[in-house]
Amino acid sequence: MSRLLALVAVLVLGTTPSRAGPLEARAAWERAQALRAGPWRARVVALRAVRTETGPSDSLYTRALAAEARALRDVQRGHGAAALEARAAALGPPRDPERAARLLTQARALLSEGDRAAALAPLLAAAEVARHEVPWHADEALEALARLASEDGDLAALRLLAARAERERARPSTRIALWGALGLAALEAESRPEAEACLARAERAFRLAAR
Repeated sequence: MSRLLALVAVLVLGTTPSRAGPLEARAAWERAQALRAGPWRARVVALRAVRTETGPSDSLYTRALAAEARALRDVQRGHGAAALEARAAALGPPRDPERAARLLTQARALLSEGDRAAALAPLLAAAEVARHEVPWHADEALEALARLASEDGDLAALRLLAARAERERARPSTRIALWGALGLAALEAESRPEAEACLARAERAFRLAAR
């Protein structure tokens, strides 16, 4: 996969260790709240202090991420805000089916604004967290990632996405879409054997759907 996709995946799925207890975290949150009308840099520093006092399993950690994202959006730092929003949306109970829906909604909003780079983070996170509980959301995320890779002519990313759809037993329509996208990209790259192999895989997925 492209370097950008890999870096965003690390950013979204990384964690921060817990360093203190609930009392310290609550005190840090109250200090941050007192700065809501203050300079944005001071708000960001205070909110990051909240995260150093707690960890991803604490709801204050997620609230601090979301608040920091709002502070960055207030000063037009959309890419940084999007990464924080994706991280916040990806946290929570591991079997919360609403996480993927929130991530997809965020990604679609970013895409509608033309911010393709920022949309990568929530799409990657949705594909990761949705597979077991709400697999259709994971499929939607893979299809959206494939569309972006197609627009970039990124054959390597398309190969990995198609293989992932097969490995995770995505719905037939998703596999057809991804193999089709890879086949078209292969044709444009004048790789006819690969294009023919993709067509065969798409036809196999179609036969599965028709059973």
